[in-house]
Order: sequence, then structure tokens, then C-alpha cells
Amino acid sequence: MDTISKIAQGNADGEASRWMMKQEMKRQMHLGSTEKAPVLAADTSKTEKGQQCQKCLKYGHWTYECTKKDRTYTSRKSRTQMLKRPELKKAPVPALPPDELQKQQAAAEEVEKDQALQTRLAEIRDSGNQALAKLKAKEKKKQEKKEKARLKKEAKRLKALEKKRKREEKLAKRKQRRLASGKKKKDSSSSSSSSSSSSSSSSGSSSSSSSSSGSSSSSSSSSSSS
Repeated sequence: MDTISKIAQGNADGEASRWMMKQEMKRQMHLGSTEKAPVLAADTSKTEKGQQCQKCLKYGHWTYECTKKDRTYTSRKSRTQMLKRPELKKAPVPALPPDELQKQQAAAEEVEKDQALQTRLAEIRDSGNQALAKLKAKEKKKQEKKEKARLKKEAKRLKALEKKRKREEKLAKRKQRRLASGKKKKDSSSSSSSSSSSSSSSSGSSSSSSSSSGSSSSSSSSSSSS
């Protein structure tokens, strides 16, 4: 027994109301229909996300499955405000044919892919810049270390040269002192030799004077004898 006959039998007079009969026939017709309901362009995002809860306004579950206690409040413009300011009205989204809708979806996917690629390239560029900066900092540290070692080595070399110069100066001073002392000794020895020679010459002159006086006395004695 179908639902229509049940409705007819349930009536007290045995006659079901026409409205109930029409409603039931329409329901049976929709249940038996194989035609899919058309999806408008404005509803594509909602159908992709799934069912929307009317309590928390989130997608993915029905209203009776919502676990939130309080209803989410959303403010909207009043009709008076919309009448006073027509720009607040949302423009109706026209329904597009399936081909155009697919083209738009493909273009949107391409744009998303390009954006993802650009972000990936930017990340790679940033990571490369960071690695390059790290390498530069490392190289700079190495150069500074090398420069410090070179300066240290140069300081050591200059210190050794200063020590060598001081040593050479000391040796030169010692040499000068030795030469001066040798010269003094030579001068003193020469003065002593000159004094000894002068004394010897004076003794020789005295002996020669004595001999000359002896010869003069002998000559005088010979003349007196004659």
C-alpha cells in the first residue's frame, strides 16, 4: 500500500485533501527522479568544502552534529542601509555554463600553482642568500684570522730585527771601545818610546861633549909641550 492510499484511508471521511495528495505525489516524483540538481557558480566553494553548519557557520558537519553551545553572531547591513547606500548590495553572481566554469577553475588552479612556485622560489632564494651570507661570514672570519696571524708574525719579525740591531749596536760600541783602548795603548807606547829615545839621545850628546872636551884638553897639552 502506497503513501497516497494511506493518506486517503487515514482521513475520517475516507477522502484525502487535494493538497496532501499533491504534496505526496510531488515528493514521490522527486524521489524517483534521476536528474541532478544544477550547481551554480556561487555555490561551488560551498560544495567543495562540504555541508555548512547553521549554528557555528563552519563547514564539514550538519547543524544537529554541532558541539558548540552558543550560536555564532554575524552582523549584516540592514535593508534601510542598503536602500540608502546601494553599493552595499552584493551583485548577483551569474550562473556560468560548465565549460566556462571548468576554464575558470583551471585558470584559478594555474594561478595557485604559479603562486606556490613563486613562494617556493622565494624560499629557495632566501635560503640561498642565507647560506651565501654564512659562507661570506665564514670567509671573513678566516681572512681576519689570517690577517691576525700575519700581523703577529710581522710583529715577531720586527722584534727580532730590533734585537739584532741592538746587538749589532752593542758589538759596534764594543769594537769602538776596543779600538779606542788599543789606540790609547799605542799612543802611550809611542810616547814611552819617544821619551826613551830622547833620553838616549841626551846621554849620547853628553858623551859626545865629554869626548870633545877630552880631545880639546889633549890638544892643549900637546901644544904646551911643544
